[in-house]
Amino acid sequence: MRRDERLTRAERLRKRAEFRRVYDRGQRYHFPLFTVFAIENALDKSRLGITVTKRVGSAVKRNRCKRLLREVFRRNKWRFPFPTDIVVNVKTSMREATYAEVEDQFLRFIEKLRADHSR
Repeated sequence: MRRDERLTRAERLRKRAEFRRVYDRGQRYHFPLFTVFAIENALDKSRLGITVTKRVGSAVKRNRCKRLLREVFRRNKWRFPFPTDIVVNVKTSMREATYAEVEDQFLRFIEKLRADHSR
């Protein structure tokens, strides 16, 4: 059986209140390319929110960062140990990052999340 690798609208954080909840109550994880805020949700799926400031670069560079993160999330969302709301804050170092570098750090985030949850 094949995994559902679509990224539906229901799997994205869109409202300011949803982002605020993750920022205010979530756990923070730091990585060289981004900072992730994560909190368990009561839904049956994980959801993704992305913030990229103008400091990262032009609209083209900011959109590339968002595309990379959405793709990494889409392909690896099944790895989350429990339904999670996450907000990713992109750092300027991600401007020139490759897909493999972004995925490597995202998978390390999931490992840390799993380790923190098992404590």
